[in-house]
Amino acid sequence: MQKGIKKEVVRLIFRSKNIGLRFPSAIGGNERDINMAEAALMKGIADKTLDSEGAKIQEALCINKAAVSQMLGVLERKGYINREINKDNRRKIILTLTSEGQKAVKSTERTIDALLSEIIERFGENDMKQFIPQFNRFVDIIAELVK
Repeated sequence: MQKGIKKEVVRLIFRSKNIGLRFPSAIGGNERDINMAEAALMKGIADKTLDSEGAKIQEALCINKAAVSQMLGVLERKGYINREINKDNRRKIILTLTSEGQKAVKSTERTIDALLSEIIERFGENDMKQFIPQFNRFVDIIAELVK
């Protein structure tokens, strides 16, 4: 029995990893699409909850410092953000959205909201309330074991 469960756990991990939500850009082609982490970062910049502190971004998005730097570079090349050195503290960077970035955030927010509403409706609100802590526990256990 345990062998079958192990196989299903591995399959679940791979399935969830491959979801890779991408949101089409209102401007340009596929190269301007954004993924869920980029959308969350841009939203954080827009509402000023994720400013230039890399540690805050790392914690919020569950990624490492190199991934933060890479993501900022990608968003800058796509024309969604600007990075400027803080004149008062040259070790800090000021992140702002471009007008294209602001449009992308608004569009993506609407898409994500509709997607989440549909997921919750299909899964059921009560089931979702039970699933979230269970899935968090599952991920915590994996993270603890693979350290």
